Amino acid sequence: MSSPVINLAVSLGAMQGLLYWVHIYYTCSWTSSVARRIPFEDPEILNYVRIAYVVSQVIVLSVYFYVSTAVSILSICKCIVF
Repeated sequence: MSSPVINLAVSLGAMQGLLYWVHIYYTCSWTSSVARRIPFEDPEILNYVRIAYVVSQVIVLSVYFYVSTAVSILSICKCIVF
């Protein structure tokens, strides 16, 4: 088998596994009970949840940019051989 076909098969297999675990996570009883206990009708709590979401996205993006910058610097220095 060629390399692109193997990459496609691995990607699709990983996605199927991910979808299975996401399904298990969302059908689990404790996740829905936690969501029911948080009063999202309260505007103050809703704003806290929104702020937490934005902060988590900023953290993820900063880690992504840090790693991509480190990899590009190392590849320019020829420290990493591809």
